[in-house]
Amino acid sequence: LQPKPGLFKAFLDARCEDGSARSSGGVYQGVPDMRELLRPVSAGLRIAFRTRVVEFQRRRGAWWVTSDTGSQFGPFAALVFCIPAPQVVGLFRRSGSRVPAGLEHVEFEPCWVGLLSFAEQRGTLPASSALPRSPVTRIERRRSPGQALGETWVVRTSPVWTREHLELDRARVAALIAAELEHQTGERLQTDSISAHLWRYARNTVPLGRSHLWLPD
Repeated sequence: LQPKPGLFKAFLDARCEDGSARSSGGVYQGVPDMRELLRPVSAGLRIAFRTRVVEFQRRRGAWWVTSDTGSQFGPFAALVFCIPAPQVVGLFRRSGSRVPAGLEHVEFEPCWVGLLSFAEQRGTLPASSALPRSPVTRIERRRSPGQALGETWVVRTSPVWTREHLELDRARVAALIAAELEHQTGERLQTDSISAHLWRYARNTVPLGRSHLWLPD
């Protein structure tokens, strides 16, 4: 995360103080993983995990939401959408509700992220700045809980490369990223496993211009 000055940055700074996050060069990361950032704000809340909301309705003065399995949750006095604007737009349309003004103009860049796991700790990471013709834009080293000896490289790719490979399956993208690193470094990477994740809304390029929208009705 690369927050701008404000309340969210202050929140992340507090997480660094209690040890649940660390920062370097303005980039914040949860310790041991990003889930730790949510623990202080989720304490005491009832959370439905692995649940995808597909629509919402207002009935008898209260809000209800429906999941992709048909389960319904409610009643709620208000709904808060903390997801990328394009997903909010889709949710409003499926619910037959008018899309709030300005949301349809918000744009994001996607990012394919490769995860390369090694049985042993590696030496110096290849610098992405040293790979001028590579789609790789950033490489980070991470160690997961229970990963006593090895490590994982988190490899981010450029928006242009991601768009060109947007609809490929994860296994194919992971293999392409690993092959690209081997080509650029001239080294055979002996990995334990490789995988990839599509961060479809990685970076906001056309912002809303407001911190939030509130619809009283």
